[in-house]
Amino acid sequence: MTACSIIFILGLVSDYYFGGNAGDSVIAAVIYAAIPNWQLFWLADALSSRKQIPLNYVLLAAVYAFPYLSMCCFLAISMFSRREIAENIG
Repeated sequence: MTACSIIFILGLVSDYYFGGNAGDSVIAAVIYAAIPNWQLFWLADALSSRKQIPLNYVLLAAVYAFPYLSMCCFLAISMFSRREIAENIG
């Protein structure tokens, strides 16, 4: 739970801390690419002010989310493909 919370918080602030420095530093560019940019999905401000969310914004978020989720699933499958989860149950 702690690791998920850290990734979530880093994803919310990644644009602020790493996005501006991604062009200047290789390390910042790698961290910015590795951490998800959750700020793209943060629509609470638009919903609280009763603004309409454009369809192209939803499509842009889907185009961002699909490759990222695919990469996470591929990583999980590759990490756990040779593991026996229920090995000691008997």
